[in-house]
Amino acid sequence: MTDTVLEGVWDCSDCGQVRIRGTKKFCPRCGEPQNSILTPAEDWYLPQGALVVTDAAELAGADKPIWYCGHDGIPNDGDTDKCSRCGRPMDWDDLVNRKVRYDDLVAHDPAPDRELERAETDLQKAERMLTTEGGPRVLPDIARPEAELPTIGQDTEFYEKTQHEADERFNERFGDGDSDDGNVKILPPIIKLARTYVVHIAVALVALVLLIGGFVACNAVRAAYATVAGTVSITETHWSRSVNIEELKTFNEEGWTRPDPNTVRNLNSQYRFHYNRKVIDGYRTVHYTDYETRYRPETYMGSETRTRTVTKNVDCSYTQSNGNGKFTRVSRTCPKSEPESYEVPVQKTRQVPYQVPVQKTRQEEISHQEPVTDPYYTYQVDRWVTTHSAVITDVTTHNPSPTDKDWPTPTDLKQDNQPGDQVGDERLGNNRSASYAVVYVDSKGLFHREDNRDYALWSKLKVGQTVPALYYEQSGQLVSVTW
Repeated sequence: MTDTVLEGVWDCSDCGQVRIRGTKKFCPRCGEPQNSILTPAEDWYLPQGALVVTDAAELAGADKPIWYCGHDGIPNDGDTDKCSRCGRPMDWDDLVNRKVRYDDLVAHDPAPDRELERAETDLQKAERMLTTEGGPRVLPDIARPEAELPTIGQDTEFYEKTQHEADERFNERFGDGDSDDGNVKILPPIIKLARTYVVHIAVALVALVLLIGGFVACNAVRAAYATVAGTVSITETHWSRSVNIEELKTFNEEGWTRPDPNTVRNLNSQYRFHYNRKVIDGYRTVHYTDYETRYRPETYMGSETRTRTVTKNVDCSYTQSNGNGKFTRVSRTCPKSEPESYEVPVQKTRQVPYQVPVQKTRQEEISHQEPVTDPYYTYQVDRWVTTHSAVITDVTTHNPSPTDKDWPTPTDLKQDNQPGDQVGDERLGNNRSASYAVVYVDSKGLFHREDNRDYALWSKLKVGQTVPALYYEQSGQLVSVTW
């Protein structure tokens, strides 16, 4: 295969100029010589889109590393044996570059997007040498590395000229930049700023409108539900208590369960049909056909995965630094042994299920149903049941404020003179209930009633007493009362 010779670039560690063509042995900005042995930061590297060398003269010495004169450090071509500056022949104290082979073919430009760099002052260079150990600068430039750069004194003039031309193009588009009274117009810069940040300005305006709307809505909601302290006045208190009255009554009941004769009256019974009972007469043998699963072997053609070693030609290209600013990209293919999987047809055996009919027997019972009769009972039983309630209220009693012991005690209960409980007798039950209510008027003159208050709290309330309350500030509507 054909080898390709590429031209590399290097970075000057003295002035910080980057991407200097590899054929340049001296920095076009500061004039310092390139030396990749004493200064590794100045070693050549391949940028993205490196130039392909096609010139026959350059290709003739592309594989010969350059050497550095030990007397003045000047780089010299590999096909010469005398220093191009001092004329001293190459000796033992001279430094010769070596060829370096790279296994990857990827461009190793440390900063592929950095194409421009400004010249630095002597003070900036001194600061860089002290703070970054003399490493190359990382600054944008105004000239491309491929072009012949001007001297340091001309860099500033070139930058000012470029800035002036840009200002003139801007003024031609938005105005001359000067008003009639000699003052600089501020409108074009404002237009330029607005055009640059139009999206940001629109987003800021929308956010401001939403913020103001949210603030107004929150204040409106807060004002609608704001409360103020006030009072209510108690106008009435009411109470009522009740106790259930039970009466002894007779009930006619019936059922299959025999009751206790001592607790019922008029106990009678008669036999009735209750249910059918299954009676087993014997068993008989029944023949039937069932199916069983069995297996038989079956051969079939399958496959197995096996591994073998095969030799393939793979790409083993590499890139070599020739030690003179040029790189040789060598395209090669090399044999490489790799494992490979393949399928082999193999005869295999598997078990196939099939169904076989089998004659079987089972025992089935022979039975019939017989009716069963049991005694069915009818009787009378006496029970206490609630018939009505005795109620007392603040209207029906002279007691304006009951105590815990004040409950209805009726005296007109039905009782006879016979000993023991008799049908028709009445008695007080154990179910008691009480209700305590309070009526109050708010600041707007509206009456409110609350029932089922706690007796301990209700007993402390008096007519004419004021109780703290909360009202809505805007409508004056009652919100709650603090008892």
